[in-house]
Amino acid sequence: MLFVCTSGTIYVCGAVRDNLQTPEDGWIIKLDRNGNVLKTKRVGTNNADVAMLLDIDKNENVYILGLSDGGQYPVTSGTYSNRSSGQFIHAFDQTLDRTLFSTVIGSGRGRPDLAPTAFLVNECGNIYVAGWGGAVNHTLNTPIALASSTRGLPITNDAFQKATDGNNFYLALLESGAKSLLYATYFGNTTVSAQIRGDHVDGGTSRFDKRGYVYQAVCSCQPSSFPTTPGAWSSTNRSNNCNNAVFKFDIDNLDVKFDIMLDGKKQDTVNACAPLKLQFVNTSTGGKNYEWTIGNLDRSTNPLMTEYNFTKPGIYVISLVGRNPLSCKKEAVYQRTIRISEPAFQISKDTTMCLGGTARLSVTGGTNYQWNADPSLSSTTQANPSVSPSQTTTYTVKATDAQGCRGEKSVTVTIQPLPVTVQVSEPTICKGQTVQINASGGSSYQWSGDGVTNVTQPNIKVTPTQTTVYTVTVRDSKGCRGQATATVTIDESFRPDFTVDRIFDCTRPTQVRINLANSGGEQYSWNMGNGDSLSVQKPDPYTYLHPGTYQITGSAKRGSCTLSAATPVTIDPPLDVPNVITPNGDGKNDRFVIGTNGLKLDVYNRWGKAVFQQVSYQNDWIPSLAAGTYYYLITFPDGKQCKSWVQIVN
Repeated sequence: MLFVCTSGTIYVCGAVRDNLQTPEDGWIIKLDRNGNVLKTKRVGTNNADVAMLLDIDKNENVYILGLSDGGQYPVTSGTYSNRSSGQFIHAFDQTLDRTLFSTVIGSGRGRPDLAPTAFLVNECGNIYVAGWGGAVNHTLNTPIALASSTRGLPITNDAFQKATDGNNFYLALLESGAKSLLYATYFGNTTVSAQIRGDHVDGGTSRFDKRGYVYQAVCSCQPSSFPTTPGAWSSTNRSNNCNNAVFKFDIDNLDVKFDIMLDGKKQDTVNACAPLKLQFVNTSTGGKNYEWTIGNLDRSTNPLMTEYNFTKPGIYVISLVGRNPLSCKKEAVYQRTIRISEPAFQISKDTTMCLGGTARLSVTGGTNYQWNADPSLSSTTQANPSVSPSQTTTYTVKATDAQGCRGEKSVTVTIQPLPVTVQVSEPTICKGQTVQINASGGSSYQWSGDGVTNVTQPNIKVTPTQTTVYTVTVRDSKGCRGQATATVTIDESFRPDFTVDRIFDCTRPTQVRINLANSGGEQYSWNMGNGDSLSVQKPDPYTYLHPGTYQITGSAKRGSCTLSAATPVTIDPPLDVPNVITPNGDGKNDRFVIGTNGLKLDVYNRWGKAVFQQVSYQNDWIPSLAAGTYYYLITFPDGKQCKSWVQIVN
């Protein structure tokens, strides 16, 4: 192949061999514009190699596409490759002395798969490869081509044609520097038949142009299912043998455009009034994904038609971005500007009025007015209806101006209630307390709420039994209204719920501990039932010096409310157990007296053997035991126990 650079330098590639007994090598020769040899370069392996096609990038670096037998062509690091394949791509700088990269692509069968037909390095360095493989190559009886087939060649997920009968064309696109496979597809007949000769080129023309288009004039043979596009000059092979087929394939073209449609008609310009519904029809080619921007209103990634309803006037820029990672420019943008006008009729400005008053709306410059229905409007078809809203309300009217532009506009009437002040003497009380509520800000008053008697007075007294909301409606001399509420809360959550624990000691007076279950009071007091009182929230343990039953009463105060709770507690006398008795019959200190009847008594000797037991002891035991130390266990009915020792002296 011959290539002439813009500088006039000429490159030629092909094959050369030293003699008929040695395999050929790939060969490149560089000549000046006058045909003088500047440089020659041999490339290849120990097996047969041939440089088939050559192209130059924008820096006049030299790229060759060739075939290599044996799958041994060298591969540089950092490149995409299919090891042991028979197609190689080798790039040199313009001196042919330095390799930029070298790689192989194909099925990995160790021999050439394809007869290359077109080769291109585009303006951003991406590399295009086209070729065909299959049975026709075998009939040439060239040893290097006996494995030719398109089966097993790598394709990408977005391939145009993912199936092959082995006798097809193959198109591939590699990233600049052969760093990755960007795209690959089969193309051609897919009918499997023993009689088929396969798609091929024998004298046809195959070319890439710098935009990434491949043009192929090829042979397609019967029986044929060669793909055709709608409207093709012929969609069938009219020969009973092989016939010429032509296709143009665009791998990385990116052309972004869209049409604007109004009521199904394409619009060259758009200058209309709101509201306006438009359709945007994507007529782009080559994009893998798209993104619409509708002014500053909306975004969409739907690649097909996008519809939008413009409700407000303005100038809107409609943008469509198309993206194709295979394209040098990666991204393209198409924009169109539309103008949405506001209808020419006018509506009165927003206004403020007092609650209970009446305002008048006004619209001019239009016809056939239609207000949105609202119970506070005096009319929905007049140009100047009156309104008496009970709350801030927006009113909308539709009309057509003199130019026939129909639209809608709105006005808001803001209600400014009469300012009312309400004060509660004590907002949180106990059940049964009376509080006073005072209102001001008007000339007449109307109260509502449980237990209100003087409903027309500004100041009322109430005694609620539960949390209650009181509402007052106030009017001034102009008839304007205002409303306010006051809440009186019944809160008895701070009632001093408590329990009492007795701290038992066998021989000492009983102590009690008060356990308060809740809090919230501001002041606390505890009446211990014996004349004593404590004034802390959580008192320390209290000692009762005398046995008996006492009523403990706790009181909690918050504000003017005091809540109380009471719990009885029984205090047992402490035991008075002697540690020495003398049961010698003299009537003095003969009995073992513990001070309380009815308790369970167990007495043990020093070896742990029970020497006396009684379930309900009556202080009547006169021991007839040997003198010595004995151990007793006294058990109360509630389970409390006291144990110690007693010395018996005879």
